[in-house]
This record gives sequence, C-alpha cells and structure tokens, in this order.
Amino acid sequence: MLVVTAPLLAPELGRAALDGLPQGLLLTDDGDRVVYANPRLAALARCAPAAAVGRPVAELLAPPAGIAWPRPAPAGGDGGGAIGGVEVAELELGRRDGSRFWALVHATPRPGGGWVRLVADIGERKHAESDQARLQAALTHAAREWQLTFDAVETPLLVAGRDRRVTRLNRAAQRLAGRDFPDLVGREVTDLGGGEPWRTAAALIAHAVGRRGSRSVSTHDAATGRSWELAASLYSGPESGGDRVIVVMRDVSGLVRLQESLRRSEVMSALGTLVAGVAHEVRNPLFGLSAVLDAFESRFGDQEAHRSYLALVKAQVQRLNVLMQQLLDYGKPLALELTPGRLEEAAAEAAAGCAALAGGRGVEVAVDAAPGLPAVPMDRAGIVQAFQNLIDNAVLHSPRGGRVRVILAAGAGGGAPGRLGGWVAGRVEDAGPGFRPEDLARVFDPFFSRRRGGTGLGLSIVQRVVEQHGGRIAAANRPGGGAVMELLLPAAPPAEVAAAAATPETP
Repeated sequence: MLVVTAPLLAPELGRAALDGLPQGLLLTDDGDRVVYANPRLAALARCAPAAAVGRPVAELLAPPAGIAWPRPAPAGGDGGGAIGGVEVAELELGRRDGSRFWALVHATPRPGGGWVRLVADIGERKHAESDQARLQAALTHAAREWQLTFDAVETPLLVAGRDRRVTRLNRAAQRLAGRDFPDLVGREVTDLGGGEPWRTAAALIAHAVGRRGSRSVSTHDAATGRSWELAASLYSGPESGGDRVIVVMRDVSGLVRLQESLRRSEVMSALGTLVAGVAHEVRNPLFGLSAVLDAFESRFGDQEAHRSYLALVKAQVQRLNVLMQQLLDYGKPLALELTPGRLEEAAAEAAAGCAALAGGRGVEVAVDAAPGLPAVPMDRAGIVQAFQNLIDNAVLHSPRGGRVRVILAAGAGGGAPGRLGGWVAGRVEDAGPGFRPEDLARVFDPFFSRRRGGTGLGLSIVQRVVEQHGGRIAAANRPGGGAVMELLLPAAPPAEVAAAAATPETP
C-alpha cells in the first residue's frame, strides 16, 4: 500500500502523477474540508473531482456513526494513538447515494495543517473474509453435529488406523473402556481392555486392512458373560490420511439370553407335555400298587419274614410318588397371578416349610433380609415353592451341623433392557461340597442330578418360576467353599404397590 507523505506532494511531482494513483487520494485542510480529490477518490465517492472540493470529508464519504475519519497528529505532537505520524483504519464508508463500501484508509498529517488520506476499496477482500468466516462456521457446526451424532449412538464405535491405534471413539466406547477420550486416543485397541470385545476388534482391524474389505463376527466373553457382535469396515482416502477401519461393537447379551430362554421354553414345553402325560398314566397303577401294599402290610406285616421287604417296597413307592408329583409340577403350565408382595415373607415361609427336613439332618436355616426392601410382583405360591426347592437342595448337600443362609438385598439389574425401577437379589448359600466346575452349565437341565436319589427337576422348576417372574437365576461356588444360588427379581413400581394397597381384599 502506497502511503503519500508530505515530500511526495511537492509541486514538481505533477498533477498527472496524483491523478494516476490506483488508490483514492484526499487532501484536506485543518478543518477537514477537501482541498483535492483525485479521480479514483471521486469514483469511489461517485461524484466529480471538482464537486468534492470544499466539502467536509465526512459529507463526501461518511464513516459509521460515532466513528471519525483518522486524524493523526504531526510527529512530535500529541499522536492520539498514531504511530510515526501515520494512522491506518478499516472503515465502512457511506456515499451520498446511500450505498456503502469497505475501505482501507492510510492517513498522515499535511505540512501546514490538514491531512493526506489514501483510500483503497477492500470490498472484495471483506466479502472473501466473510465467506470464509461463514464457511468456517458451517464446518464447525457440521463437525459439532457429527460429533454429537457420533456420541449419541448407544452402540460402541471406534475408528483405528492400520496400526490398530485408536483415532476416534464415541462416548459409548469410552464408557465401555472406562476412560475418557484423551486417555484412549492413540492407544492400541488391545490396550483399551484385556478381554472382549477389544481382542476380537483388534483381530478384525488386522483382517480388514490385510484383506481390504469388511467382516462381521460374534464372540462371547466367558469372564463377564456378555455376548458381542462386531463388524469392521475399511475406508481410505486423502482426507482420512490413509487407511482407517470403523469397528462397531454391539452388545447382544440380552438377545442371546432371550433366544436361549425361548429355546429352553420350547424344549421344556414339549418335555413338560410328555412327562405330564407319563406321570398321569403312572399315578393310577402306582396308587393301586400302594393300596395293595397297604393291604398286604395290614395282613402280613407282623411276620418277620415280610417286614424288611415291606419297608423297602414302601420306600420305593414313596420315592415314585415324589417323582410323579415333581413330574406333574414340571409339566403343568404356570398360571401366575402376580401381586406386589414381600420376598422376605415368602423366603421365611419357605424356610418354615423346610424346618422338618433341616432338623432331621441337623442343619440350621437362617433368613437374613436387608431392611426396607421393595415389594416384588409375585405369584406367592410359585415363589415359595422356588425358595423351598432351593433350601431343600442346600440342606440335602450340607454336612450335619452346617448352616444354610438365605440372603435378600437390593440388587442391580445388570443392564436389563427396557427395565425401569429397582431389583431384589436373593442368595441361598450352603456349606456343602459345591458344584463341579463342569456341572455349572447343566445344573438347571431337567433330570440332571449328581445326588443319589435326586430327580434333577427341583432346580429346573425354580428356574422356570424365576424366569416367569421376569427374573434370572445362576449357580456358582462360594470362594470359601459350598454352593450358592443367586437370583434376581424385578421390584414392583411404587404406583403398583400403592394401587395394590388401595384395593380391598375379597372376602
């Protein structure tokens, strides 16, 4: 930018040189009236050069309200913020016809008073800066929207390079890893966690880069009991700085449990129909056999030769009766009537029902319930039967003098989908030998039992009742020895409890 100073305005320079300047040139007196305006300045002001002379500069080109034309003081005087006698400003100037334009103004004092000002039209630059600012704002907005959308996806997502280092991951993936974005970006995928789904994700990234394609796999983490579906897709381009792999990690544990439950329900339904039919057919001849045995005992029971045989046959008939009753219980469809009730009361009733068995084997049964437990929607008879089966099983596996504990507390739902509200957790612990590790996956299978004389139906019935109540049950071994059955039941919403309390009992 050419700055015109006093020496350049010497008479010998010539009017032609001033008229030929590419910038507008204004010379004003000490009252800031125009003394000279070159043709370029007149064109900017949209008036003839001669018409500009004598006018106040602010009347020719008006700066915004409250802003004055630059008026630097001569060097050595009160500079008013000017540096070296020159002041530079960007102004949006208004013409007499109402139009406006952006100008860059260089002002310097004139010898003898007044000012010399060079005025350059910077409208195109301003428009370019405005367009650039709008583009930057649009890009910032788009990036923000993309980030919000990326983080709003509940499925864990991550982006990694061919070296398997993370370049981006959403909030769900951060929660899964248990750390925030700054602690995760740049790390290898396997550093995000030692088990699944990270191990499979790293293998998928290597496969996608090596095969230049996509792949989906399913995996199960035995340590956490969670199942995953993972998909990896490769993309590359100059904007991504090389190969990138997008990995989607979907937790399908709930779906897998539902599928397993449906398959088990179908098998149990078919098996239940079969065993119920068999039990019904067997009960009639078994009743006849029992009646004949009673008649035989009344006639010959006092004879020493028959006494031992009678006791043996009666024990076996009783065992068959118990088995037939369990088969009927297992085979009949559950017609649950759910009303809010207290799990601690149902557990206490079940413990009382097991008192005779426990006393005969010298085993103590204790029910420990945390105070203030929420009510549970339950079929009272079904829940009592389930607890009684669990306590009976624990008593039968406990040593003489042992102790069976029923522990009830508020529980966590483990991320059960669609479940609002609380849970109640129950544990039935014994001091017996515990489960064999290879048997843990089979303890709820019908007719599976390691106990001599056991039918293998008690725990199957318990599982069926618990799942019909919307809960879950699992078997495990206690670290200190013995077995533990852990169940989880959904608590009743407060509105249901209040409604049940307000409903009068049927006389």
